[in-house]
Amino acid sequence: MVTHTRQIIVIDQPHLRWQSANRAQRELFLAERMALIEHSIADSRATLSWLQQCGRDAALAAASQADICHARERGNVQSCGELAANNCSPGWLACIERPGGVRAYALADHASGSLLLVRDRMGEVPLCYLAAERATAVAFSAEPIAQRFPDLLKIDHGRVADSLIDYLQWIDLQATFYQQIRRLPAGSWVCIRGSQIREGRYWSPTPTASRPMRTDADVAAALREVLTCAVRDRRAQSGGQAGSMLSGGLDSSSVVGLAAVDIGWSPAAPIPTFSVIRGAMQDCAESAAARAASEIRGIAPTLLDVDAITADDRATLLSHVWVGDEPFDVHSNLLRWVYLRAAQSGVSTVMDGIDADSLFLDAELIPTQLRHGNLLAAWANVAGGIRYWKTGQFAPWQFLLACRDAYRPPLGALRRRLLGDRRVVRKTDVLAEHLRDYPIDPAFAERVNILDRVAHYQSVGRELGAFDLRSPSTGIERYFRAASPFGVLPSHPFLDPRVVEFCLGLPSEQKLAGGWPKISLRRAMAGVLPDAVRWRCGKEHLGFQLTRALVESEATPLHQRLRQRRELLVGIVAESALAHHCQAPFDNEVELLQRIELCALGEWLHKRQHLL
Repeated sequence: MVTHTRQIIVIDQPHLRWQSANRAQRELFLAERMALIEHSIADSRATLSWLQQCGRDAALAAASQADICHARERGNVQSCGELAANNCSPGWLACIERPGGVRAYALADHASGSLLLVRDRMGEVPLCYLAAERATAVAFSAEPIAQRFPDLLKIDHGRVADSLIDYLQWIDLQATFYQQIRRLPAGSWVCIRGSQIREGRYWSPTPTASRPMRTDADVAAALREVLTCAVRDRRAQSGGQAGSMLSGGLDSSSVVGLAAVDIGWSPAAPIPTFSVIRGAMQDCAESAAARAASEIRGIAPTLLDVDAITADDRATLLSHVWVGDEPFDVHSNLLRWVYLRAAQSGVSTVMDGIDADSLFLDAELIPTQLRHGNLLAAWANVAGGIRYWKTGQFAPWQFLLACRDAYRPPLGALRRRLLGDRRVVRKTDVLAEHLRDYPIDPAFAERVNILDRVAHYQSVGRELGAFDLRSPSTGIERYFRAASPFGVLPSHPFLDPRVVEFCLGLPSEQKLAGGWPKISLRRAMAGVLPDAVRWRCGKEHLGFQLTRALVESEATPLHQRLRQRRELLVGIVAESALAHHCQAPFDNEVELLQRIELCALGEWLHKRQHLL
């Protein structure tokens, strides 16, 4: 007799649904996860033998299909445990297969009452879970779970504080805005059985090189080959029409260019692309680069003009501005516009270049060059970086600062050993200094231990080293939340594990040279992209301009919206900042940005004030 101590709730979304694993997927799961299964649910031999037999037995596979419950709409959920009991099945294995392969597994073992969740290596499909006394719930974001179990949840005030200190949005790969709901990190697993929760990582990126590479041309050719394979896989497994975001930047343009080259030019089947521009702004570098990229042969470009947005598109986007799953989502309007127009064009999968920046980042290259006496290369990177980022700084002075910073760590350690460190720093002074540029209430910051959170963020960054997984993981989930309302799935070829491991294995000189970031990618795109895109300087972005245009077109001005939510923000936002932003005028774009973010937090709290 099968007994159940709790329900297992699996919540689907219209364009992303759990499906019973077929024979090939079961065999792959067993081959790759045997040790993990034995470690997490080793006391249930019935499930293991059932998994092995299901690959060969059609009847058992059909029974497993009946075990997978689909919640087609949010809130319409059922118990997989109850369905499994009716079918007398010892368990079920479900998976999510999306561009590039299987993205997640869920294995329910009813004999032991446990659930094993496995997220793909780079986390291209988000997974959140709730392990409560009466139910285990699994969804692709926290909100469907929060809507199903509001009586079990409390808001995480630490995350509320993080929303006021911009860089802390990346503090934790597992935290959500609800204390009881957790994210499953990329390349990780979690097993939930009763009150026991065990978790671990089964994969971390390991730098590799696919073949011996002696010259810059060898590196460029190898990079182009591995990235082409990733793009090809995502297009082949899109499950429908595949398109791409196409900004004026190098990353998304590379994805589009390689896709066009790979399939060959066909006027009957061009690749749909979507670019945001500003038609009325003649000197907009992003618009010029996007137009240059739209000349790539073999694509069907759609240009979305911030200065000429249609009334229908404006109304649709405004309906999403203040209802994001997280306060951070207020900045996702450019993504939403692309996904809206992609859905209207019949595109089911939208590729993008996220997050090549993380793959080619090497912050230690210049200090290393200086310490090793390679002064000419270091100077070229400093001066070239000033040109690339258009900072207008005085190059010799910046070079001297780089020299100081390069030698400061060893000299500072020597000084502390010889003389000791007699400085006395009060915690309150550190807190005040750190919060000077942020609108958070000091008492609230102290109550949530904001300095400990900052220290945790920094220590995790040091542990992760050159490739900080928090940035692409957070980006993936934000793209996913922006796309979900429109039934579109984002896809990220640069986060294919083969591409990640290849790029991490590149020498530092293949990531930055002469001040040019991602130098090996620029070389690889020779003959694929126009030089105006390939050698573009700067990184302008139109996301904020679109958000500004949307909120300034609303009937309710920002300062009035903030007044309506002021009571919820008292004690969270500094009183001086709150009073200032509740007044009509703002002085500059920095203040406007902060006002938009405070409104987003106020609206988010308003919809969840029953959980405060």
